[in-house]
Amino acid sequence: RDIRVAVFTGEGRMYCAGGDPKAWQSNAARLRGEYVEGDGTVGNRCVEAKPITDEVAKSAEALQLRAYHAGAFKFGPVSYGQLCAAKQWHTWYSLPQFTICLVNGSAMGGGVGCVCCCDYVIAVKKAYFVLSEVKIGVIPATISPYVIAKIGTSNAKRFFCAAENLTATRAMEFGIVDEVVENMKEGHERIKAIMKDISASGPRAVESYKSLICGTNGVAMGKALHHYLCRTQALAADGDEAKTGLAAAAKEAPAPWAAEEIGFD
Repeated sequence: RDIRVAVFTGEGRMYCAGGDPKAWQSNAARLRGEYVEGDGTVGNRCVEAKPITDEVAKSAEALQLRAYHAGAFKFGPVSYGQLCAAKQWHTWYSLPQFTICLVNGSAMGGGVGCVCCCDYVIAVKKAYFVLSEVKIGVIPATISPYVIAKIGTSNAKRFFCAAENLTATRAMEFGIVDEVVENMKEGHERIKAIMKDISASGPRAVESYKSLICGTNGVAMGKALHHYLCRTQALAADGDEAKTGLAAAAKEAPAPWAAEEIGFD
């Protein structure tokens, strides 16, 4: 809870080239009952040190059966790998810290998902963004909610279906990128400026606001949502951070969390 900002970036020409299609094919093969060694790719073979025990296999089978009867697989079976990937994106999207993505190079496929899960995106001018999976007959389903949340359904249809390769400037027009910089040095300077602004914000307030945004995005307005919003506001207003902030404001003094700016090395 001491970490208030998380910055994601990379090195070299690419920010992230996404996943290996062979791994997706291996997941599909497993669901058909076929045996696939490791993750199914040539470059990264994750061979298990030893096979799972009968006890583990029975437990896994029992969990799958329980999930099936609960309606988890009404659209067909899914693999553990796919579920882990979907959970990964959701965890990234809902991190309590304010997340900044400094896109050092081009992003493809899952790399675009990494970008869209972040709260603020800075891209170097030379970066490109593309979801090219449709060209090989697959779709980036698990990252799609986060991409759509960034760019809207209209832009998403074109971006997903036409596999348009966006420049950084074009990606900013779409809503993927918040600002474009000439180079990484300029990007680092912008991060320092943003963290200076975040330093003045209450850490728990930032966390609560992110939770509120993630929890209400796309939810239809109604009694349940009204209650959730009112209760969230009441909890924040009665929290220690609000009391501390109001006391500091009454004394015309900075709040404790703003006394020292968030560091960046």
